[in-house]
Amino acid sequence: MGINIDILLQNRKKKLFKDLKDNSLMILYSGNAIPISEDQYYDFSVNRNFYYLTNLDLKDVFYVVHKIKGNEYKEYLFLKECNDKVKKKFYGLEYTMACVLRDTKLSKNNIYITNEFNNKLSDLLNKYKIKEVYTDFKTNSLILNILNEIKFNGENNDIYKLIINLRNIKDQYEISCLKKAVIPTYNAFMNMPDIIKNSNYEYEVLNAFNCQMLNGGDRHLGFATIVASGINTMLLHYPKSESRLDRNTLLLCDAGASFKNYSCDVSRTFPISGKFSEKQKIIYDIVEKCNEYIISLVKPGITLEYLQECTIKYLSDECLKNKLINTRNELKKVYYHHVSHHIGLDVHDPCFNKILEPGNVISVEPGLYFRKLKIGVRIEDTILVTKNGSMNLTKSIPKKSNDIESMFLKIKY
Repeated sequence: MGINIDILLQNRKKKLFKDLKDNSLMILYSGNAIPISEDQYYDFSVNRNFYYLTNLDLKDVFYVVHKIKGNEYKEYLFLKECNDKVKKKFYGLEYTMACVLRDTKLSKNNIYITNEFNNKLSDLLNKYKIKEVYTDFKTNSLILNILNEIKFNGENNDIYKLIINLRNIKDQYEISCLKKAVIPTYNAFMNMPDIIKNSNYEYEVLNAFNCQMLNGGDRHLGFATIVASGINTMLLHYPKSESRLDRNTLLLCDAGASFKNYSCDVSRTFPISGKFSEKQKIIYDIVEKCNEYIISLVKPGITLEYLQECTIKYLSDECLKNKLINTRNELKKVYYHHVSHHIGLDVHDPCFNKILEPGNVISVEPGLYFRKLKIGVRIEDTILVTKNGSMNLTKSIPKKSNDIESMFLKIKY
């Protein structure tokens, strides 16, 4: 049986709208494209809260809901005019009305063009004597400015936290999207040994790896791929990828493909030579076993802080045992990030509820970073919290040191 996204969208809306006051308006804006220069723009990234409730990935769209009473509500959309003949010759149609009607199930009578938004909003506020408006303060400052312009004198309420709390519990459709994002991510990581073999610089690895993910996934990456080698593995979000590869060092890749704006998050570390040195293997195996141990602890009712405490203890014990540090207090010099964050429409999904629940999706990403040794290792998986424990959505991507080395044995150096 397939997943009915229309029913899931209606369920999301019902859960959200029950917390809104009767005779109130909710207004969300999809966002606009940000200019790079005079006539060039960054790729458009939709406001995730808008997308979560509409499933529309379009720019310059306003979504308005009139919460009438109880479960009764009425929806309106304001779309950017798509009949500009000059723009159509350059860019084609950004959308068709037929697709919007199909995806939203709205009546055509409730769909307007963006240029009419201010007047129509003013009419709604006055006609129904609305005194309560809900919007997303964090991403929709434009709406607050418009409400000022039309002299709305009621109360503005921030709906951000309510939507985020809903987003934290993933439904069937969201989990299926995350699983689909794993497939091109897996394919790219499985090709990493061959990519490394044929590369001399980090940027060559980065470009080839991204190409693999984009060929099998959505048209976007989930986030900017991190490729760091040697001393650069010390930097958690190393941005440059310019250094020449040193065959005696490690290469760390932190990446995730996107599917329908949902991204997995995976980190793997590779020996550029194809084989770990003795010291590299000791450090790598500590991190890999820590990753597996922390995953085994994930279940409803615990917190990310508890996972962090367990990570610190495990890494401290193992580093002391292997004489990598002299005191427990030294661990913070070689492990200096959190072991987990939430994942979803944002690869670092915001979260206000500290207690894990079924449907949460989180990362598990312990690491160790020894600057003098030029050894940085991070191993990260995307984990779904289930009713009785957890499921590793990225388990198929090899991570044991022997399996990593075996991947290199299949290619000729």
